[in-house]
Amino acid sequence: LTYTGSAQSLVTAGTAAGGEMRYAFGNETRATQPYTTSIPTVTNAGTYYVWYKVVGDENHTDTEPVMLKVTIDVAKGETKIETEVQTDEKSPKLEASNLTKEVAESTLTDEEKAEIDEAINNGEDVDVDVYLEIKDISDTISASNQEKIKAVATDADKIEFFDISLFKEISISGQSQGATSIHDLATPLKLTIGVPSSFPAVADGYTRTYVVLRLHEGSVTVLPTTLNADGTLSFETDRFSTYALAYTDTKQDTSEDTTTEVTTEATTATTEATTATTEVTTTASASTSDATTASAKA
Repeated sequence: LTYTGSAQSLVTAGTAAGGEMRYAFGNETRATQPYTTSIPTVTNAGTYYVWYKVVGDENHTDTEPVMLKVTIDVAKGETKIETEVQTDEKSPKLEASNLTKEVAESTLTDEEKAEIDEAINNGEDVDVDVYLEIKDISDTISASNQEKIKAVATDADKIEFFDISLFKEISISGQSQGATSIHDLATPLKLTIGVPSSFPAVADGYTRTYVVLRLHEGSVTVLPTTLNADGTLSFETDRFSTYALAYTDTKQDTSEDTTTEVTTEATTATTEATTATTEVTTTASASTSDATTASAKA
């Protein structure tokens, strides 16, 4: 039997031929309350001893009482774990491909686990919500934090600043205990972010390089960033605080093509000059030969 918090029958009603079923509460050795036709019910968890017998009619005698031991367990509640990513209106879309229930469970402290176990054993439902949140802080980031990031991204043409935070919220029987920040994870999250709408298109003749920078506990880290085929950017992180997305545009180098054209033109000119010299020399040689012939005849 499972305790639900309401009156619960300890036995199923039986039938008797030649008499009437009677029930009574008791202990392990005998009935301690009068026998009645009512099915014994309880509202609390515990172990109970129910005695029952058939009280015979005028043609039958009573049966010997029989004891039935019944244990009522507290119904255990359920734990529901959910994960999500929240993006404000000014920020580009953010996705986390591996923000799983296992990751959410790993954020729980030993104290929180003990509290959840106690609630579940008391029949209460528990909700654990772990969510990632991104906010545009370009207008609110402190000047000192900006300088720390710009000191690393010295070649950046444009920088946008974001706060990427991870939170967990535990609710027991619908009562939230408030959201708490998670500053680091044992396993990095794989994140994908869109390019901010404030970034202009790449100009003709230029190549753009993106980089994600993280400012955590006063230290700036440049995170390896991948430009995906759909134009989004992917990176991994296990720390959650202030982030910056920056880009640098570099003019494409065309000097190699120019050198090739100039060299080709010069080579052509040299070839033509050599050909002309050959023709002149050949003609002159022929004329000398004619002169020699004339001298011999004379």
